[in-house]
Amino acid sequence: KAFIHEQKSTMMLVQSRDLFINGVNWDSCAYTDFVSMKEPYFLEQGDVLFFVRSEGNNAIVIDASVNDIGIQAIAGPLIFILRCDTRKIIPEYLAWWLNQEPAQTYFKSKDPDGQRKSIVRETLEETPICIPTLNQQRSVIETHNAILKEIAKLQMAADKMACKIKQDSRPLSVRFNNNHNQL
Repeated sequence: KAFIHEQKSTMMLVQSRDLFINGVNWDSCAYTDFVSMKEPYFLEQGDVLFFVRSEGNNAIVIDASVNDIGIQAIAGPLIFILRCDTRKIIPEYLAWWLNQEPAQTYFKSKDPDGQRKSIVRETLEETPICIPTLNQQRSVIETHNAILKEIAKLQMAADKMACKIKQDSRPLSVRFNNNHNQL
């Protein structure tokens, strides 16, 4: 496999640097032509991308925005693509589960000395996944999304408060007492 970067490329390449907790930043993706003996595996809405070199939050879901980019997209070599049987598991639930403590602990247990910085396919395939009913999965995702919205609101409030404090205060230089590292 080789990636040739040209202005008139026919595909978009999603790499680890393009993955964020809320999805893919399509604007940062590279354009490429794919040279291979095999047909490329194009990304589709609902695919779960699993980044093999990461500590925590390894999985994200390709959302409907993939249909708006105007070009087909492929995943880079350090990303596994998981395609769900949606009669059994919702993609958002699978991504959520893979990012939770039970799965993260399992991944760490497969690397007891902490030297390997990536998750191999066999480890991912053998990951224990608790699969509740589809309605329970939807409920988990709704709750998770509500929590994320609340966190975003709180962060915005904290940012506004910091800006207000900065506007209303006069800057001070901070000096440390070298003997005790105190202000």
